[in-house]
Amino acid sequence: MIMGALRQIKRGMKSAGRVEVWDYPVIFWASRLRKDKTTDLDAGGHLGMKYTAFQKHLDLQDMDWTVYDLQAIVEAARTAQKMGLVASAISFEDKLARVQNCEVLLGSWLLPFLDNSFGDLIGALLKRPHMPVLNMVALREAPELVTLEQIGPARVPYRIRNWQAFEAEIETLGCEFLGRWSIPSLAPVIATRPSEGASEGWGFVLHEKRANGRKLSKSATGESLGSFLASERSPSPALAA
Repeated sequence: MIMGALRQIKRGMKSAGRVEVWDYPVIFWASRLRKDKTTDLDAGGHLGMKYTAFQKHLDLQDMDWTVYDLQAIVEAARTAQKMGLVASAISFEDKLARVQNCEVLLGSWLLPFLDNSFGDLIGALLKRPHMPVLNMVALREAPELVTLEQIGPARVPYRIRNWQAFEAEIETLGCEFLGRWSIPSLAPVIATRPSEGASEGWGFVLHEKRANGRKLSKSATGESLGSFLASERSPSPALAA
């Protein structure tokens, strides 16, 4: 299994440094909200692809970056590190209980493949993250459904959550939405069930609620992020707050 994962690693590393358009909002928020010696948990981070891509735009030298993924991926990633294929600065874990600290939780394209709730994932950590960042979340107004997503030769369950249930879960966790952005390219129609309609792709920055906390307005979020994206000379995804 490890050798098979290593073959995937060698193929995947060819695109490891690529920053996709939906990554730029994450880079924007990270550049403004991070502090010295930040600890980051990249949940479902595979080979640390986001670390490799983001280091072109962010100084990650003082960031403690840990990837959480399946055991086979973690074992293969550690082997790849010894081969010099994966950055040595990344730590890999397959048990959330082993993650000692987590200030920022990054979940990019995590929730569609998570077989339990986001709250269960948070609850498995020794310490709650102050700033969860969720990207490429599949949502729809209709009831939740699970379909299949083809990744290479495999077909894996793909979960499209209900909007209201998702917002209620975030509220139950004691978090609020600090910012959000839409991802128009992540709005597929299920080929065998077109009557279900298209889902919506979204990204979110969450924050623990505070007594006198301040939410960013739609205009403030859009203008500041829009300026950042313009400076990066990249296409800007649609935004809302």
